[in-house]
Amino acid sequence: MQWPTRWSVLGVAAAVVAGLATGSSSATEPERQERDCQAQQIPVSLHEGGPADQEIYGELCLPAGKRPKAVMLLTHGITYDHNYFDIPGFDEQYSYAASAAEAGYATLSIDRIGSGNSSHPPASLIGMNTNVWIAHQLVQKLRAGKIASSNGKVAFAKVLQVGHSYGSGVTWLEASRYKDVDAIIVTGANHFPRVDTITQTLVPSLVSAPLDPAFSGEGLDPAYLTTRPGTRYADFMAPGNVDPALVAQDERLKQTVTASEFAQIPFDIGTELDIDVPVLVALGDKDSLFCGAGADCSSEEELVASEAPKLGYPPCVDGYLQPGAGHDNVLMRNARDFFDALNAWALETVPPDGSTRTGGCGDFDPKQFKTIDPGAPNNNPIDPLQQLGTGLPAGPVLNVGGQALENALRGFPSDVVMKVTP
Repeated sequence: MQWPTRWSVLGVAAAVVAGLATGSSSATEPERQERDCQAQQIPVSLHEGGPADQEIYGELCLPAGKRPKAVMLLTHGITYDHNYFDIPGFDEQYSYAASAAEAGYATLSIDRIGSGNSSHPPASLIGMNTNVWIAHQLVQKLRAGKIASSNGKVAFAKVLQVGHSYGSGVTWLEASRYKDVDAIIVTGANHFPRVDTITQTLVPSLVSAPLDPAFSGEGLDPAYLTTRPGTRYADFMAPGNVDPALVAQDERLKQTVTASEFAQIPFDIGTELDIDVPVLVALGDKDSLFCGAGADCSSEEELVASEAPKLGYPPCVDGYLQPGAGHDNVLMRNARDFFDALNAWALETVPPDGSTRTGGCGDFDPKQFKTIDPGAPNNNPIDPLQQLGTGLPAGPVLNVGGQALENALRGFPSDVVMKVTP
């Protein structure tokens, strides 16, 4: 099924949620680009050679009246859906998809398998390999013009993958395994996760989705997980300054992750990569899930120095650190700086007109995109079970934790933080 529509910063999407969300944009901001969007269910298979009996919900948006030759495939993280990259309301100031349209790009925002409006097969059938295989199918369909747009079929010459958190893992593995994209943007992730925060903050917030009133009537099996009410700020935003109305909307829009997806994360991070396209790694410099345990978020130079060796052989690796931001970059008050940084890098690397830069690498200066005051850290109430994880110092304790995970990924289990049994 397909639902064509036109969305704009002051259009239907903003009006629909006006009663649910508040926010404002500066009167001096330039008029934003309207978008022609097509919502649809895209048939896919769960594994190579399998039947295409599952559906991925996607929204393919083009700048109104334009047919760009480059498209961004936007892949969200755990307990989110396509709304992460295209947050409704708030005059679209937190919508990366709208920002990408301003820069001239088409976008395909999806609900990963098991999330949102996509199919929900048994949870045990969903893992990282499933997500990577589905991403590959979507890339191929975008190149072949097999995903409908409101302006008819569009076969894109260039595909950029943009991932967030778990979606970044999908992004770098797809690029490494299938070599069918032109560049990747990795946000909210690197190869040095904070095991302490994961085990002491994120894990205690998870509950079987059927036990949450938001999902109790959907018939999900118990291995679909979601976050307990009131825990998402500490999980994904702390210590960033986030509009309380946005925190509340994030709770209303929350989705699921399967137990198998979550359990496989350490092994997915340990997979050796062979990426051969340009890479941008973008994080909040206060990301409590990925800064401080092997990844130095004090500067872009230090971030790239730690992450680039994990990526294979890309022609270039750039970094961007969003000042004062926690894990969910798009929810921060300086989200527009983050969007501008990503778009500037994309324009220098794979422009929307489909042209190719020499070597695929442009001239990117991250310091140009740190103009908005991020505000003081929030003092949101934190669930008691999450207190310990968010209160740990960012010193030797975290480095020990990161080393424990590194040892585990290499097959040397450690009792310092957690055991990983291959």
